[in-house]
Amino acid sequence: MDTAEIEYWTTEQRVYPAVTYDTPGLVREFVRAVLTGRVAADPLWSALEIVNEMVINVVAHAGVGCEAVVRINVRSDRLALTVQDNGPGAIVWPPGFPAADADHGRGLPMISALASRIQVFTVLPYGKAVIAIIDL
Repeated sequence: MDTAEIEYWTTEQRVYPAVTYDTPGLVREFVRAVLTGRVAADPLWSALEIVNEMVINVVAHAGVGCEAVVRINVRSDRLALTVQDNGPGAIVWPPGFPAADADHGRGLPMISALASRIQVFTVLPYGKAVIAIIDL
Protein backbone atom coordinates (compact mmCIF):
# COMPACT_ATOMS: atom_id res chain seq x y z
CA MET A 1 0.00 0.00 0.00
CA ASP A 2 1.26 3.45 -0.88
CA THR A 3 1.69 5.45 2.33
CA ALA A 4 0.03 8.41 0.59
CA GLU A 5 -3.22 6.42 0.81
CA ILE A 6 -3.08 6.00 4.58
CA GLU A 7 -5.32 8.32 6.51
CA TYR A 8 -4.23 8.91 10.07
CA TRP A 9 -6.41 9.56 13.08
CA THR A 10 -6.24 12.96 14.74
CA THR A 11 -6.29 12.56 18.51
CA GLU A 12 -7.20 14.99 21.27
CA GLN A 13 -7.14 13.97 24.92
CA ARG A 14 -7.96 15.57 28.22
CA VAL A 15 -7.42 14.18 31.73
CA TYR A 16 -9.85 15.04 34.53
CA PRO A 17 -7.87 14.11 37.67
CA ALA A 18 -10.82 14.22 40.07
CA VAL A 19 -14.29 14.07 38.53
CA THR A 20 -17.15 16.00 40.10
CA TYR A 21 -20.78 16.57 39.20
CA ASP A 22 -19.57 19.46 36.97
CA THR A 23 -17.31 17.22 34.87
CA PRO A 24 -19.97 16.14 32.30
CA GLY A 25 -20.47 19.78 31.31
CA LEU A 26 -16.71 20.38 31.07
CA VAL A 27 -16.34 17.31 28.86
CA ARG A 28 -19.17 18.47 26.57
CA GLU A 29 -17.38 21.82 26.17
CA PHE A 30 -14.12 20.02 25.32
CA VAL A 31 -15.77 17.74 22.75
CA ARG A 32 -17.72 20.62 21.19
CA ALA A 33 -14.53 22.69 20.86
CA VAL A 34 -12.62 19.84 19.21
CA LEU A 35 -15.35 18.70 16.80
CA THR A 36 -17.09 21.93 15.76
CA GLY A 37 -16.25 22.54 12.12
CA ARG A 38 -14.76 19.03 11.76
CA VAL A 39 -17.94 16.96 11.78
CA ALA A 40 -21.51 17.64 10.69
CA ALA A 41 -24.23 18.71 13.13
CA ASP A 42 -25.87 15.27 13.59
CA PRO A 43 -22.68 13.38 14.55
CA LEU A 44 -21.68 16.30 16.77
CA TRP A 45 -25.00 16.10 18.62
CA SER A 46 -24.60 12.31 19.00
CA ALA A 47 -21.03 12.75 20.25
CA LEU A 48 -22.12 15.27 22.88
CA GLU A 49 -24.92 13.00 24.12
CA ILE A 50 -22.62 9.97 24.19
CA VAL A 51 -19.76 11.59 26.15
CA ASN A 52 -22.24 13.20 28.51
CA GLU A 53 -23.71 9.79 29.35
CA MET A 54 -20.27 8.16 29.58
CA VAL A 55 -19.03 10.74 32.09
CA ILE A 56 -22.28 10.68 34.08
CA ASN A 57 -21.68 6.91 34.37
CA VAL A 58 -18.15 7.56 35.66
CA VAL A 59 -19.46 9.93 38.32
CA ALA A 60 -22.32 7.58 39.28
CA HIS A 61 -20.47 4.26 39.24
CA ALA A 62 -16.75 4.97 39.70
CA GLY A 63 -17.40 7.86 42.06
CA VAL A 64 -16.62 11.51 42.59
CA GLY A 65 -12.89 12.00 42.89
CA CYS A 66 -11.74 9.28 40.51
CA GLU A 67 -9.72 10.14 37.41
CA ALA A 68 -11.28 10.14 33.95
CA VAL A 69 -9.49 10.35 30.61
CA VAL A 70 -11.48 11.52 27.59
CA ARG A 71 -10.02 10.78 24.16
CA ILE A 72 -11.36 11.93 20.79
CA ASN A 73 -10.02 10.25 17.65
CA VAL A 74 -11.31 11.52 14.33
CA ARG A 75 -10.66 10.98 10.65
CA SER A 76 -12.78 11.72 7.59
CA ASP A 77 -15.06 8.69 7.91
CA ARG A 78 -15.11 7.85 11.61
CA LEU A 79 -15.13 9.34 15.08
CA ALA A 80 -14.08 7.39 18.19
CA LEU A 81 -14.90 8.65 21.68
CA THR A 82 -13.23 6.97 24.65
CA VAL A 83 -13.86 7.57 28.33
CA GLN A 84 -11.68 5.66 30.76
CA ASP A 85 -11.78 5.83 34.55
CA ASN A 86 -9.70 4.42 37.37
CA GLY A 87 -12.57 3.80 39.74
CA PRO A 88 -14.06 0.62 41.15
CA GLY A 89 -17.01 -1.20 39.71
CA ALA A 90 -17.60 -3.35 36.68
CA ILE A 91 -19.43 -2.82 33.42
CA VAL A 92 -22.34 -5.15 32.77
CA TRP A 93 -22.18 -6.08 29.10
CA PRO A 94 -24.26 -6.52 27.12
CA PRO A 95 -26.55 -4.08 28.87
CA GLY A 96 -30.02 -5.21 29.69
CA PHE A 97 -33.03 -2.98 29.38
CA PRO A 98 -34.29 -1.57 32.66
CA ALA A 99 -37.85 -1.72 33.84
CA ALA A 100 -39.93 1.29 32.84
CA ASP A 101 -39.95 2.59 36.42
CA ALA A 102 -36.22 2.00 37.11
CA ASP A 103 -34.12 4.96 38.21
CA HIS A 104 -31.03 3.84 36.29
CA GLY A 105 -29.77 1.45 33.64
CA ARG A 106 -30.42 3.42 30.45
CA GLY A 107 -26.90 4.76 29.83
CA LEU A 108 -25.20 2.00 27.84
CA PRO A 109 -28.35 1.15 25.84
CA MET A 110 -28.65 4.84 24.90
CA ILE A 111 -24.97 5.00 23.92
CA SER A 112 -25.43 1.83 21.86
CA ALA A 113 -28.40 3.39 20.06
CA LEU A 114 -26.50 6.57 19.15
CA ALA A 115 -23.17 5.00 18.19
CA SER A 116 -22.37 2.85 15.18
CA ARG A 117 -20.45 0.51 17.50
CA ILE A 118 -19.52 0.38 21.16
CA GLN A 119 -16.78 -1.49 22.99
CA VAL A 120 -16.30 -1.86 26.72
CA PHE A 121 -13.20 -2.96 28.58
CA THR A 122 -12.09 -3.63 32.11
CA VAL A 123 -8.77 -1.89 32.62
CA LEU A 124 -6.44 -3.77 34.94
CA PRO A 125 -5.66 -3.46 37.77
CA TYR A 126 -8.79 -1.32 38.12
CA GLY A 127 -11.05 0.86 36.02
CA LYS A 128 -13.12 0.72 32.88
CA ALA A 129 -13.05 2.10 29.36
CA VAL A 130 -15.95 2.64 26.97
CA ILE A 131 -15.31 3.38 23.30
CA ALA A 132 -18.11 4.61 21.06
CA ILE A 133 -17.56 4.72 17.30
CA ILE A 134 -19.66 7.04 15.12
CA ASP A 135 -19.48 6.55 11.37
CA LEU A 136 -19.42 9.93 9.64
